[in-house]
Amino acid sequence: MTVLVKGSLPKALALDAGSNVYWVNGAGNRFVLVDASQTNDVQLWIDSGPDWARSLVLEAGAWRSKEGGQADGLVFILPAQTSADLRMVLFNVDGSRPEACGNALRCLARVAFDLGLVARTCFVVETDAGERRANALEKNHAESIVSMGAPRLIHGRLSLEVCGRMVTGLSISMGNPHFVVDSNTVSDSEVAHLGAALSIHPQFQDGTNVEFVFGIPDAPRVRVWERGVGETEACGSGACAVAHALYGTALIRRELTLSLTGGSLVVGRDTHGIWLRGGARWESLQLGTPHTTEPRLDR
Repeated sequence: MTVLVKGSLPKALALDAGSNVYWVNGAGNRFVLVDASQTNDVQLWIDSGPDWARSLVLEAGAWRSKEGGQADGLVFILPAQTSADLRMVLFNVDGSRPEACGNALRCLARVAFDLGLVARTCFVVETDAGERRANALEKNHAESIVSMGAPRLIHGRLSLEVCGRMVTGLSISMGNPHFVVDSNTVSDSEVAHLGAALSIHPQFQDGTNVEFVFGIPDAPRVRVWERGVGETEACGSGACAVAHALYGTALIRRELTLSLTGGSLVVGRDTHGIWLRGGARWESLQLGTPHTTEPRLDR
């Protein structure tokens, strides 16, 4: 069983021996996921989210997987307020609350079906970006699929001055904001400083995720700088934003396999908008048990 490194719950919350806490990994996006689907006090959980998420990466009490992987965020499974089956609320490790996250949603779908929180492989999850359809495929499957809805333009095509140079790309929303930098216009060595600067550029009032695309259009390699997190090994909504940009500029009509640092994600289109497929795995966590070896920082 995976254990935590000096992890602890906020004092106001209580769980049964840690059995409701999970470490999930969606193609390199790692989250601490908490099943609070039976809670009678949703607001208490939501109010605890920012501080708890920040605690995941504090040096004095970081939560990591047994391999030493650090979390990108905190996910709550909560009772739905609408006709959906479940509700997802997500917090980045800086305490901010993003509207959408495709990989977190796919991990939630995997855990919810495997643990019997939903009875059907296909179900609906309420998110801050609206209701999203999820497909767990079958019990303990290695993958899951979610519908990410229809993309929409925010600013459209933009040329921005940042770090002493001009960067051009597409500003769109997948329920959360993205700026997809034009393919092969930035080098790998520039991703860190350009990503950090673009994510807080004054053009983006609420900040933005930034995607850097390399290679050929029908087999792209992608690096992502996530708003409120930094560079991550994967980003589901970012993969969808990149696919949408490539569908428009490269006239691609089929599904795309995108190579991200943490693994591959497949993106396609149907009558509901864009869908996302990829690996999703999970493990139970024990609370407050130190790891037996020194954890490594992986970014």
